[in-house]
Amino acid sequence: MALTQKTPLKRTKPLKRKRFTTGKSKLQRTKDRPGSRYWRNKADRAWSLLILRKNDGRCMVCGEPAVDPHHLISRSLAATRHSLTNGIPLCRSHHSMNPRMSAHLCPLAFAEWLRTKDPTLYGWVQEHRFDLCPKPNYRKRHEQLRGILDAAGMEAESDK
Repeated sequence: MALTQKTPLKRTKPLKRKRFTTGKSKLQRTKDRPGSRYWRNKADRAWSLLILRKNDGRCMVCGEPAVDPHHLISRSLAATRHSLTNGIPLCRSHHSMNPRMSAHLCPLAFAEWLRTKDPTLYGWVQEHRFDLCPKPNYRKRHEQLRGILDAAGMEAESDK
């Protein structure tokens, strides 16, 4: 047996140092971070409930019962994601099904409709569509939205 050959008992990599754990569960550590997905999702649910209450729960286009809240500016922009001005209630057809007048299938026709229906809201969208938010605090946003829900006397469905 040659001496240059490694024996199977010798370590090739050093042992990893164990991390110090605080004794908190993964969920609790997530709740401690205000920018986590946990708080973002809770704020999203509260925002959806508030948007669906706009216009007496009716679609802004046709007046049918609204089932989908629609972001006028994309959800990917954290600065306006949970702004109540950034959402309108729509029926399923006008949100994503109608090829002639749908917020997702025909965005240019929808933008033209918004410009004629509500010029101030259209102006707000044009003004804020490039806003940036360096590090969103979703926990704070959730608490603000929950405060509005509580003031309106709505049930805590967003906490489910």
